Amino acid sequence: MADAKVGQNAPIHRGSPMKFIAALLLLASVSAPAIAQASRDTLADAVDSAIGNNPVLMAQRQTRAVASETLEQAKAAMRPSLGFTGSYGTQQQEFGRTFNTPAGTFPLDGSSDRASIGLEARQSIYSGGALTAGRQQAQAGVHGAEAQLRGAEQELVLEVVASFVDVRRGEQEVQIRETNVSSLKQQVQAAKDRFEVGEVTRTDVAQAEAREAGAEADLAASKAQLASARATYERVVGRPPVQLAEPPAAPQLPATLEEAAGVARADNPQLAAARAQEQAAERGIDVAKGALR
Repeated sequence: MADAKVGQNAPIHRGSPMKFIAALLLLASVSAPAIAQASRDTLADAVDSAIGNNPVLMAQRQTRAVASETLEQAKAAMRPSLGFTGSYGTQQQEFGRTFNTPAGTFPLDGSSDRASIGLEARQSIYSGGALTAGRQQAQAGVHGAEAQLRGAEQELVLEVVASFVDVRRGEQEVQIRETNVSSLKQQVQAAKDRFEVGEVTRTDVAQAEAREAGAEADLAASKAQLASARATYERVVGRPPVQLAEPPAAPQLPATLEEAAGVARADNPQLAAARAQEQAAERGIDVAKGALR
């Protein structure tokens, strides 16, 4: 206490180390929340990380790229094609005895060279509609691949949101149960103290201890669920959760069931992929018919 009083009454000069330490503490108290806030992962960050690193989406993107290349090949089959050929050859002939003539030696002695080039152009005039049907079939394949990719993205986003919320809920549940366990420990100690003075019975102490044990069991279960939620988050997002921020408000739902059903029929990626597969099958029939014409 004497040291504390001396510290309180001692004047602090301009160059005092205590003033410097106080300034550092003030700076830390101001900047620490800002740094912590800046390092918090938001739901948008988690979605971006998952979309950029998820292997299922990478595979779907490659499938869409294959469909796009198939469409380009179908379009190329309808365009003119050029072919260029060339050849070059040399021949060496030597005879033991030749005759000189006004036209040269006979038989022909020495080397001879020959070269040829060719250019060929092709354009399909009539294919029975097979080429047009093939292009439309490839276009339907592109639409189907895009719908499948969009569906995979929606499923991934839903999984990210669920894991994000599960981690936050698990962290808050663990904090609540830790507080509950701490409170019950105090109640057990209070019951033991009251038992020592004869205010309560041993049964009351046993009941308090049983409540404490139950709370500790619930805390252990909550920690296990939190560990599972963290592992799911890391699997889906591609990185472990670190200081997850408050998620944004949920988007507004359709006003009526009929409106929701209309949106689903118009924009559901599974239905869009099924329609694209139906169109591709129909164009496949046209391709087969065109081969017979």
